Amino acid sequence: MADIPVLLDSFKNICGEEALRNAVLITTMWDDVPLDVGEKKESELLKSDRYWKPMVAVGARTARSMNTAESAWAIISQFKPEFRRPVLLQRELVDHQKPLAETAAGQSFLGWLEGGISDPEGEAPGSP
Repeated sequence: MADIPVLLDSFKNICGEEALRNAVLITTMWDDVPLDVGEKKESELLKSDRYWKPMVAVGARTARSMNTAESAWAIISQFKPEFRRPVLLQRELVDHQKPLAETAAGQSFLGWLEGGISDPEGEAPGSP
C-alpha cells in the first residue's frame, strides 16, 4: 500500500494552495467505530503535519461522512459555485503548457514512483 502522506502530498500538488480552500477532507466509517475511536483518529489527522494539518491551515475544510444521504448532501452543500478555482495541475498544464512530468503533481508522483520501484511493497522510501 502506498504511503498516505505521499498521496496527500500529491493531492496538495494537484490542487495547489488556492484550490485547497475548496477542498473538503472527509472521514468515513463513523457508523462502524465507537465515537471516541473515530474522534481520536480524526484528531490525529488534524494535528499532524504528515496528514491534514497543512491543508487545513490554508483553508481546506473537514467533514464527517455518516454513511447517510443527509450526511452526503451536507458535505456537497459546502461547495459553492462562486468559490470555484482551477486546480494547480490544470493551470500548469493549460495556462503554462507544461508537460505532466514538469508539473508539481508530476514531480511528486515521479519521486514516489522512482522510490517505489526498488521497494517490493510499492511504498515510498522512508514510510513506516
